[in-house]
Amino acid sequence: MQRKDSKQLGKEIDEVRMLVRSMQLTVLPLNSDLLTASDHWLKDKSNQFWRRTVIRCLLALLEAALWNMKNTAPKIAVISQVTLSPKELEFAEDRVRPFPNFRKNLIGTFELFAKVHLIQFSVVADKKFEALCTTYELRNRLMHPKKPFDLDVSDQKIDDAMAGTMWFRQTFDKLMQMRDAETDKFIQDAIKQSR
Repeated sequence: MQRKDSKQLGKEIDEVRMLVRSMQLTVLPLNSDLLTASDHWLKDKSNQFWRRTVIRCLLALLEAALWNMKNTAPKIAVISQVTLSPKELEFAEDRVRPFPNFRKNLIGTFELFAKVHLIQFSVVADKKFEALCTTYELRNRLMHPKKPFDLDVSDQKIDDAMAGTMWFRQTFDKLMQMRDAETDKFIQDAIKQSR
C-alpha cells in the first residue's frame, strides 16, 4: 500500500467532511419539508394539495439524498482505500446509459455508499420498499401532468407514499449511523498510514 503525503491526505479528508456536511445541509431542510407536508396532510387527509405536496417532498428528498450519496462515494473511496470498478465509477457519476430505473438506482446507491464506508449493508426489499418504488412511479405524472386526472393522488397512493417514507427514513438513518461509526475509524487508519 502506498503511503500518502499527509498534506494531500488532509485535503482529501477535509473535502470528504465538506461533502458529508453539504449532504446533511441539503437533506435536512427537505426532510423538514416532508414532515411539515405530512403534518398538514394528517389534519386533512382528503386534501389533494397536501397529498401531492407530501409526494413531491418525498421525491425531492430521495433525489437529493441519492445524488449526494453517489457524489461523495468516489471521494470517500480514496480515503477508505476502497477500489471502485469502472462500472461503479460510471454509476457514481451518473454516466450509466440507459439510466437505471429507480429500484436499481436506489439499491445500487445504498450498496455503493456502504461499500466505500467499509460497511456490510444490504437493502431489504420489503412491502414498504415496494411502496416507495410505486410512489416514485408517480413522479412524472405529478411533475409533468398532461390531463386533469394526472394530478389525482388516490388513498392507496398516499398510503404507499407514507409507507415508502417510513422505509426510506429507517433505512437511510440506519446507513448514516453505521457510516458515522465507521468513518472515523478509516480516517484515523489513513492518518496513521500517512505518518
